[in-house]
Amino acid sequence: MPDRKKVFILALIMLACLFAGCGRMFSKSAGNSGEAYIRQYVKAILDNSYKNDSRLFVEIGVGTEEEAAKLYKEGIDIEIESLVTVFDGSGNLVRLDEKEELEWREVMKEIFSRVRYSVGAATATEGGNYIVSVSYEQAEVFKHTLDDYYAVLEEKADELQKLSSDALAYNTEVMRIYRQCFTNALKKLTYKPTQNVMVTVTKGEDGLYRIDDDMLFSLESMFLDTDYASDYGMGEIEEPGVTLGKYKGIEVEKKEFPVTEEQILVAIYGGLADGAESTDRTTVRLYDFVTMDVEIRLAGQSELLAEEKDIVMMIGSEALGEESGKAFDEKITGSRVGDVLEFTLKYPEDGIVDAAAGKDADFKIRVKGIKVLPELTDEYISENTDFSGYEPLYEYIREQLLIMSSNKTEQQFQNDVIAAIIEDSVFDSSLEREIAAFETELRKNYEDSAKQHGLSLEEYVRQALGMSLEQFNRALPDSARFQVKGEKVLLAVALKEGFNASEEDVDAYIDDLMYDYGYESREDVMKDYDLKTIRQLLLQNKALELVLGTAVVK
Repeated sequence: MPDRKKVFILALIMLACLFAGCGRMFSKSAGNSGEAYIRQYVKAILDNSYKNDSRLFVEIGVGTEEEAAKLYKEGIDIEIESLVTVFDGSGNLVRLDEKEELEWREVMKEIFSRVRYSVGAATATEGGNYIVSVSYEQAEVFKHTLDDYYAVLEEKADELQKLSSDALAYNTEVMRIYRQCFTNALKKLTYKPTQNVMVTVTKGEDGLYRIDDDMLFSLESMFLDTDYASDYGMGEIEEPGVTLGKYKGIEVEKKEFPVTEEQILVAIYGGLADGAESTDRTTVRLYDFVTMDVEIRLAGQSELLAEEKDIVMMIGSEALGEESGKAFDEKITGSRVGDVLEFTLKYPEDGIVDAAAGKDADFKIRVKGIKVLPELTDEYISENTDFSGYEPLYEYIREQLLIMSSNKTEQQFQNDVIAAIIEDSVFDSSLEREIAAFETELRKNYEDSAKQHGLSLEEYVRQALGMSLEQFNRALPDSARFQVKGEKVLLAVALKEGFNASEEDVDAYIDDLMYDYGYESREDVMKDYDLKTIRQLLLQNKALELVLGTAVVK
């Protein structure tokens, strides 16, 4: 996975996408062509995008002054939206005050006004397209910003730690630090030597000329040093700050997760759920899809903890976990449409009703309807799936569940081995600060993902993790602690064993990343992974192979 620092960098890299939508701009006159015009067209697009200068944009007929201003403002609006909205402690987005927003807007305008470029000659190509030479000096905005940013984070670590219990206050302060570091960077801005790039201007079927979004995005990554964010901290790997205990011959149990016939059938029926139809039958059976109203209270109490109307549950799916789910399914099986069932069960520890977790809960169920699947004949299976009949489908599902079971067994074994090494090691006290910072970064990562999906944090963790916000808040510190300490002990093992990551190892790992994650080029990989991160991952992987290979199953 990418370096933890990249979590903070993600918000910063977004600055380079400010005008990625400018590919919408085009020449309104289909008759406008020729090398002189195309050169002016490219300059007009860049001047309006970066300098907020619409004179040429209007003069050659790309658009009106009002359209140019609107496009520029929309770009600024879109960018600052991610910088002036932060999450509070309840997982809700809160907008920073108007003063902060205005200051971010001015910073954004200033950053893009400071790019340096010069548009050269245009040359016609086959098919009526053109290539235009653009020279530029890359502005080292990110270099100065990130150097300052991490220095400030370290300097203010204790102050930020005091704010960590108040998510809104913490996130507001972090965004203020971001902005101030950009402001400081602009005061000492430097530029790299002049380089050249060829910009393609394509004539569409409608006769209009355009620079596509990909090209514009590439230009932005050339005008601004966004690559510095990817390469940040590429130096030598630091000492992990841990005194290792035993790490070879660790004894742990290997927990198996057997695949049952019921699990296979649940997966088959669940996968075909869209085909379930209403039935005249009024008695609930196994694998029926039952519509019900559900109320949940703590045992013997009147306060309603949760209520769901018209929820559909497949009987046999053990939706409440293995133990409680099986008991719940047994209570519903044999009931009839119209029945109101009341019973008490232990609510699962990981259930989404946080207040009932691990406690006896009173359920009130109103059975409202039943849907069933048609008989799963070979004909029905072939018509509704990619399989020729029931047996091939059954075997496929069984094999997939076996793979998942095996992966779960190995992952649990790996976690247990690492946990045992952590337990037997001693960590520097300074690590607590890193763990706290990583916990905050993890939260910010989830918050950013929630933003991208247009969801509150509570909605996102419920959908993505099947957890309530309270469960997420409880689990996050332990997750951060285990991940940071796990990385540290593996790195310590690698260094103690004298492992190294050669250039050949790095090249092979980059190739693996391209294959595993669908990157189109090595350059694309390096946008997400810096060399230091890759080296560290290689060392940790070698250490993991050692500790797992020598572990003893009890």
